[in-house]
Amino acid sequence: MSTSRTVICLLRNDLRLHDNEVFHWAQRNAEHIVPLYCFDPGHYLGTANYNLPRTGPFRLRFLLDSIQDLRTSLIQRGR
Repeated sequence: MSTSRTVICLLRNDLRLHDNEVFHWAQRNAEHIVPLYCFDPGHYLGTANYNLPRTGPFRLRFLLDSIQDLRTSLIQRGR
């Protein structure tokens, strides 16, 4: 019976693969990588100080574009 090593790679703030140390570690040490990014509603919904939105439309667009770029990079790497 062979065993394979699977690593769940929780991606939080550093969504670029080229300099993500956790992802590079996973590539060196795991046979299978499960990349995971979770949207936390607490970061995006409601208001913060001075009754301003927690995440404005430009920041949200940047985050969504970054997630899409991350997905494309993972697909290109076969992950």
